[in-house]
Amino acid sequence: MRVAIIGAGLAGLSCAHELERYGIRTVIYEKNSFIGEPYPHITAVVNISHRPIKDSVQYFKKRLNIEVAPLNTIDRLIHHSPNSVSTIEGDLGYVFNYTKDKNSLKYQIYSRLKKTKILFNEFADYKILSVKYDYVVVAT
Repeated sequence: MRVAIIGAGLAGLSCAHELERYGIRTVIYEKNSFIGEPYPHITAVVNISHRPIKDSVQYFKKRLNIEVAPLNTIDRLIHHSPNSVSTIEGDLGYVFNYTKDKNSLKYQIYSRLKKTKILFNEFADYKILSVKYDYVVVAT
């Protein structure tokens, strides 16, 4: 089976990771020349409301077979509004790096890919790829 994935973001990399688990080789077409984000920033996965996933890092590991290391945990959130300040404390979630660095969330997933080929600087058209591949995943 020949599978092309358009986009090397979280969705595209995770899709390639899952397909590799089933022995399927993929080719990712990425319009940028790198894995990650053009501007350094962080992102947080916060568990302050009722969600079916209690711990995202453990969920990634147990359910998706993807091990990721956050930059840090979140144990306190302070909310400022015009009339009050409130604080929530506890096991609230994680902070992840969203850069081009090797410890970024996307690069951590990318580094675990063994059989996937990534074509950088490739702007892909699914109609053209669908002639060459059995399946095309648009992950943009």
